[in-house]
Amino acid sequence: MLTNNSYYPHATLKLAIISLITIATQLIINSITSIYVDLLGIFLVILLVNQLANYQQLFILAFLADIIGHWYLGTHLFSLILISFITEKYYNFYKMSNILQKNISIILFFSLFDGIVCLIGLISHNLKIDMLGFAFEIVVFCPLFFFILSRFFKNTSSDFIY
Repeated sequence: MLTNNSYYPHATLKLAIISLITIATQLIINSITSIYVDLLGIFLVILLVNQLANYQQLFILAFLADIIGHWYLGTHLFSLILISFITEKYYNFYKMSNILQKNISIILFFSLFDGIVCLIGLISHNLKIDMLGFAFEIVVFCPLFFFILSRFFKNTSSDFIY
C-alpha cells in the first residue's frame, strides 16, 4: 500500500518541488544536448518502489511525463501499473536491503519500465532507442535521484520491525 501524503502536507510540498525541478532539468537536458533522458520515468519508478507517493500523485506525474516526453498519453502510466504488480510484493525485501542492493533494484525496475515504454513505441511505430541516454539514466541519474529522494523523504512509517 502506498503512503498517503495527505497526512504529511510537507511531504506533498516536497514532492511538488522536486517534481518541478525534475521537469525543468529534463527539459533543459533534452533541449540542449543530443541525448534524450526520461528523468520523470526514473522519478516515478523510485517513488513507486519506495512507496513515497499515493496513486493519485503517481497518476498525475505519469501523465506529465507523457506530455513532456512526447509519448502517447498513458504510456508511462501503463508501464507503472505493470511494474506496480511486482513492486508491491517486493517492498518488504527492498526495505531490508542495503543501499547498493536498493540502487540495483531501482536500476532493474527502471530498465523494465523503459523496456515496456520501448515495447509500446515499437507497437505504435514510434520507437526511438537512445542507448547513450539510457546509459546516462542508469549510471548517473538513477543513483543520483535515489540519493536525493532518500535525503528529502524520510520513512514516515510507524513500523518498528523494519
